Amino acid sequence: MRLAPRVTFVSPILLGLIIFSNTACVTQKFGKNIASAEAEVRRQRNELGSQSGRLAEPVSWKKACSMLEEGNTALVQARRKLEITKEDRRKFILHELNPRLAAVYNLGAALGSLASGDHGLRLVGGINIPDPFTLYAKRYALEIKYYQEILNSALLERRLKASLYGYFLQYESLSRLKMKKRRPLGLSLDADAIYREGMREVVSSGSAKRREDRMRISLNRLFNTPGSHWKLRADTLPNISYEGKLGHLDPDHEFGTLALMMAAGQMEASLARLWQVKVDVLPKVSNGVGIPTLYDSNSDTDFDVDSVNLFSSLSSSVDFTGRKSRRSTQVKVQVKLIQDQIKLALERDLVQLENVKIRYRVLLKQISRAEAGVKWMDEYPPPSNPKLLLDYLRRRALLIDGLQRYQGQKKYLDLQFWVWDDRYWGLPDFSEN
Repeated sequence: MRLAPRVTFVSPILLGLIIFSNTACVTQKFGKNIASAEAEVRRQRNELGSQSGRLAEPVSWKKACSMLEEGNTALVQARRKLEITKEDRRKFILHELNPRLAAVYNLGAALGSLASGDHGLRLVGGINIPDPFTLYAKRYALEIKYYQEILNSALLERRLKASLYGYFLQYESLSRLKMKKRRPLGLSLDADAIYREGMREVVSSGSAKRREDRMRISLNRLFNTPGSHWKLRADTLPNISYEGKLGHLDPDHEFGTLALMMAAGQMEASLARLWQVKVDVLPKVSNGVGIPTLYDSNSDTDFDVDSVNLFSSLSSSVDFTGRKSRRSTQVKVQVKLIQDQIKLALERDLVQLENVKIRYRVLLKQISRAEAGVKWMDEYPPPSNPKLLLDYLRRRALLIDGLQRYQGQKKYLDLQFWVWDDRYWGLPDFSEN
């Protein structure tokens, strides 16, 4: 007779010991795991440091694009997000009408007599039939989301590849700077000039090293390949030039259509929001299926199909506070602002496009003059006088440097046009059901 109160008294103590011991185990487990994580981070850091002197692996443009598509974090996440939306779109009706099934386990007992307590297991289910207007609105919102994510993913890929093309050009420029032969100092008759030239070469080599390190880090971030060294082969680049196409850079000639589609998606999303506000004031239709308990361990009653009930109701509320009216007015104002912002963005893009075209034409003239100057100097033999020869070489080097600089600036403007060239990239395909 004395054992029963002892059990009821010891049980809370045991429960408390279990709780406190679990807390101590969590602290101990965390300390062990964080120490292991720190050791792994240290190992990775040492591994990256040991790879700093490894030889660069040559990579062509085609291979680089493949590495970008497979490894770039932003692109992989965008495509994964698109796949999830596509799957939700495909199984929308199934998800909305899918029956709900739940298991409920009940336990009621005193702490000292858990074994003899009241246990029970029940299985319950239900089918919800959503309001048709709400169902349509959700499906339409999902369609807009799918449309915008396809366009955003396509634009992201274009911009990443244009950025990759720019890295190829930078790598070529850096390689040319490293391979550029040092000008013979013997041509200069001034000792101070020789000293200044030597100091400039030291500073230039340090700057080139920093540029090379920054580019290596940027490429590894672009490819998601930490610790790697890449040698970009600029000779494998496709020729991107819009020199003879400036008069055809408009949507009528497959240029900038993607931007118009994105603006249309934003505008339609704003209009859909306004439509949603109007739907909210309509009477609400509620439909459902009442299903009795499917299984109950504490009951001998079996599931009865005749107990399944269908119900439907129509409800509407009158808003005496004016909140719905104010919300409708607020949404209308926001939609108007969004549409105005879209128009302003289109105007800004048109002005920027014209400015880039003007800059492009100026660069074409500068390139033509620089090429003519180099050609003119090459047609005549260099002077034999040392001072005149030094002046000749300096002027020719300035012309070549200017020509390369103009060509590089033109190439970067070509990349800006390239991003919006729908004829090259093609437009996204929305044909999948």
